Amino acid sequence: MIASRPEKTVANIGESNTAFCASACVYAYLGAKYRYITPGEKLGVHKFYSQEEMSASEAMSTSQDLSAIILEYIKSRDVDPGFFSDIVSASGGSITWVTPERLLETGVVSQGVSETIVEYKNLDGMIYLRVEQDALVGRNVMTFSCGKYGAHGMAFLQEPPNAFTGPPLFHSSGQDLTIHEYKFIKHGDGNTILSYIVTPANAAILAGNSSAGIKVFNQDYSMSYGFQGSVYDPKIREMVDGCMQNFFRSPPLPPAATTPQPITPTPPAFSMERAANLDILGGDLLANGIRNISLDECERRCMNSNQCVAVSYVTGKQWCWPKGDSRTTINRQGIISSIKRLN
Repeated sequence: MIASRPEKTVANIGESNTAFCASACVYAYLGAKYRYITPGEKLGVHKFYSQEEMSASEAMSTSQDLSAIILEYIKSRDVDPGFFSDIVSASGGSITWVTPERLLETGVVSQGVSETIVEYKNLDGMIYLRVEQDALVGRNVMTFSCGKYGAHGMAFLQEPPNAFTGPPLFHSSGQDLTIHEYKFIKHGDGNTILSYIVTPANAAILAGNSSAGIKVFNQDYSMSYGFQGSVYDPKIREMVDGCMQNFFRSPPLPPAATTPQPITPTPPAFSMERAANLDILGGDLLANGIRNISLDECERRCMNSNQCVAVSYVTGKQWCWPKGDSRTTINRQGIISSIKRLN
């Protein structure tokens, strides 16, 4: 009944300190077009059960019928069919409380969003990622593509009446990230268009969360417009981290000269100071690091990057982690950390 309403229906879990939604409530909740949940509140599911006596064949037939009905209903509400596995795999006869991350990932909780589309596009041979969100606040789009210095893109945001001009911020799984390099291309005519560059530090967070959105704030950060929260999709991690992997890739060696030429070696501007059994916490410039390279190569890539100030290297896995911050360290076996020093 709720799903069939033509109006923009809204459901929210969290009107009191003890709010929760479980069992049949979940299916009523899914009927709303825009579904919210207050942090700290809960949504729970359980397996099918009946108080009526049934034969094994009757139970199997009923279970199959229910599965088909519920699965079709879930899909019709733009919820990932994978959520059905949370229902049928719930433990015993008790309620299983689904994590907030899982609710967002499967689309059960939309937080004011009715549709998201994340897809790769090809523009004259250039591959870019388009992230589109249709929400109560409007239809907004952002893109990511790879450039010389990592990821960059553009945002197309639906403006409210009397749109204000202020700093744009990335939003990723509850975090607001300062965009240091951006430019407004259009503003004040119903749509904001802006271009931006993703710094390595922001790229690591966006890729690590596999989520992204953009908001434009007023000068005192009391109001904003743009994406409703952030869009979660593994392709965001794949695209943004892939751009940064290219940024940290070693440059090709110069071609060998046919005639030997005298070379005056130029002393390197930086060197790396190693410390054994030391790990640098946080500050990752890549969400997945760089695998299967030597410590020497790991250090060389850091020295070639203006953003990198240190590396932590997992010796047993040949796993390199470029760092944008080296202030917090911890003793840890099997890890070598190198700090970039100016010669």
